[in-house]
Amino acid sequence: MSKVAHERGDDFYWNMDELAEEWGPSLMTAEEEEKLESMEFPLTVYRGGTGSIDEVAQGISWTLDLEIAKFYALDWPKRWGIEPEPMIVSMQVECDDVFAFLDGRNESELLVPYASLLRDAMTEVTERVAVRLAG
Repeated sequence: MSKVAHERGDDFYWNMDELAEEWGPSLMTAEEEEKLESMEFPLTVYRGGTGSIDEVAQGISWTLDLEIAKFYALDWPKRWGIEPEPMIVSMQVECDDVFAFLDGRNESELLVPYASLLRDAMTEVTERVAVRLAG
């Protein structure tokens, strides 16, 4: 069994942090690898979602683009019938925190496993970017 697949009774579950750590680098194209290597750290990254800051902080996908974070805080949840309060979180990351840069969907996505461990470094920026007014 892979170290990212864990057995729970008869079921298997995936730990996304471990998955990103183990497979993240292999998901990048050569161009994405070059872009990641050329980035000047620390970087400001954003994550949009719904719920509390702790709930949003659980994810591995972060973006360099505030507009993408707004999309995931506002538009994406509505597609699934979710209407809780939008939340955008920001933090600074170092090169060692990032396991991949993925831009195939033009989202400037960074995989940051174990981001929830950096919770103390996160700031809610929802109000500062007027997300509630944009919705």
